[in-house]
Amino acid sequence: MVRAGLLTSTCALAVVSLATIAAADTSPLTVSGGVSATGGTTAYCANSTYNLTVSAANFPVGITQYEFLDGANISTATAIGALQTATAGQDATVSWTPTTSGTHDLWLLVTGSTGTSLIGPTAVTVLDQTSPTCTPPAPAQPAVGLQNLLTSLGLGNMGAMLSQLVSSLSAQ
Repeated sequence: MVRAGLLTSTCALAVVSLATIAAADTSPLTVSGGVSATGGTTAYCANSTYNLTVSAANFPVGITQYEFLDGANISTATAIGALQTATAGQDATVSWTPTTSGTHDLWLLVTGSTGTSLIGPTAVTVLDQTSPTCTPPAPAQPAVGLQNLLTSLGLGNMGAMLSQLVSSLSAQ
């Protein structure tokens, strides 16, 4: 749920002045990272952490607080991180770790002297962490053994020499 303090305190104001600053296709909210998915799209993996960012250049004048949200409907969206104090000229950023797969609509809710505004949504696809796209193949394991170790160190004939030494010591 959206933090009660931010949404409740601006609820009456929100009905009148809640403006969406950018449509979904032009949202200045960006998500770092991601993996290449089918069709050349970018996807994100559940239980991996990404950074959400909105450039300060996209903020309305006079904002004092901001909060990132995740949800298709702004009234039931979940807060991502804490409510933050806006600093003039500083980008809004937060770490986000999606825990469920599917489409996530990401928003930035800003409040200030001119009211409350939304930036977004940015729709992103989150894949299950077990998806082959999210799970890289295990690296090949090298063969283990004394002879292989000695060979990799450039001492490939050392094994034969040690065997002869042990045999000769045992014979004495």
